[in-house]
Amino acid sequence: MMRGGVIGVLLVGLLAAIGILSTPGASPPARSGLEFFTVKYGAWGLARVRVLRFEPRAFELRLLRPPEGASLARVSQMPGCREALACINGPFFDEEGGAPLGLLVSGNDVWQPLRAVTWGVFWADREGVPHVSVHDDFKSGVKAEQDVSFAIQSGPTTLLDSDVKKKDHTELARRTAIGIDEQGRILVLVANFPVKLASLAEFAKTKLAARDLVNLDGGSSTQLVVRGQQNEPKVLGFPVAVGVGIYPRSASSTSGDAPSKSASEK
Repeated sequence: MMRGGVIGVLLVGLLAAIGILSTPGASPPARSGLEFFTVKYGAWGLARVRVLRFEPRAFELRLLRPPEGASLARVSQMPGCREALACINGPFFDEEGGAPLGLLVSGNDVWQPLRAVTWGVFWADREGVPHVSVHDDFKSGVKAEQDVSFAIQSGPTTLLDSDVKKKDHTELARRTAIGIDEQGRILVLVANFPVKLASLAEFAKTKLAARDLVNLDGGSSTQLVVRGQQNEPKVLGFPVAVGVGIYPRSASSTSGDAPSKSASEK
């Protein structure tokens, strides 16, 4: 879960701004269909949001666990991350025991049931089509054991049907978020600098045509690894309970390709 106070937030923001905690790769584009790029954030454009964007028909999400015997690990050290095209941190967890919190589904298997909280659910059906649902809608309309191939319960939901939520939330923190754009593509946003929930949601809506967005764990938990590029782009963080990997679907002809490095958007 999120840790640290104002000093920690300012420190990671400073390090991110000068590029110590994250270095974009510089390899030539590969035709994988999984895009990795950065987008300028703010009036001055001094900060950049890291973005992964991909078609769910060609790629799938899988949950990652720490190595056997460990309750927490950095995402880059979790089994399966090395084979993934990219990895990020997952949802919140109990800091004392290291247990993840909320619904978790991976490979059609329910790891944990739905939790009775107001968090949203990012999930993919058995056809791989992504969805974002609020807790009550998911509970009443979706059967995790029958309908879901992947799910991660986290929150809050900051963008739902293009409506920005949590505008009264003022806390600044590094952020990891996952969502869907207007074309049905999956979006992953990693802000390696302090930002408000609604501000990142508005940014995603305006700059990336995002339709839905769910906040994952953030602060010092925020992490990103993009494989297959020179000087693999990374955002470093503290150990967490669950990671998320992006993999080519078995039927995809792009298996093994590195994410394409799109020209950075303005």
